[in-house]
Amino acid sequence: MVMGPNGAGKSTLANSIMGNPRYEVTEGSIWFDGEEITEEAVDERARRGIFMSFQSPLEIQGITVENFLRTAKGTVSGEPQKALAFRKLLKE
Repeated sequence: MVMGPNGAGKSTLANSIMGNPRYEVTEGSIWFDGEEITEEAVDERARRGIFMSFQSPLEIQGITVENFLRTAKGTVSGEPQKALAFRKLLKE
């Protein structure tokens, strides 16, 4: 979680970590789980589980939070998640 006053650079930091192509890291580097990821593409970072969440996310008709999370986990792990097994995992 990143907190700070308006204009402190929270969004710039988040966009840099996400690999947003409109933001350039001009000094230093970005590391995640012991690996340097500064030059990785956005989709590669997403596969690592790096994502940005908003305070008031938009609702997507027909998509439940469970299905969204199951799809995201399957994408990151590279293994499709079966609905019943994932539901059990959520309850743990």
